[in-house]
Amino acid sequence: MGRLSPEKRIGDLLEAMTHLGAAHQLLLIGDGPARRSLGARAANLGLGSRVRFAPFVSDRHALARAYRQAACVIDPGP
Repeated sequence: MGRLSPEKRIGDLLEAMTHLGAAHQLLLIGDGPARRSLGARAANLGLGSRVRFAPFVSDRHALARAYRQAACVIDPGP
C-alpha cells in the first residue's frame, strides 16, 4: 500500500512470489514511479496472472477493509 518506488524493493517481493505455489496472489495497492517496471517484472517472472495492482487508497476505512481481507500484509522497505 502506498507509493511504489524502487527504494521499497518490491521487486524482491516479486522474486519471493516465484517460490510460492500458484494459489498465492499478490495485491499491490498504490502507485508511483516503479509501477510500470513492477508490472513488467511480474510479467517477465511469469507472475502476470498472480499479481494485481490497485490504485492508492486514501480512505482509512477502505484501507482497513483491504487489510482485513488479506491473508498477510507486507510492508516493504529497505
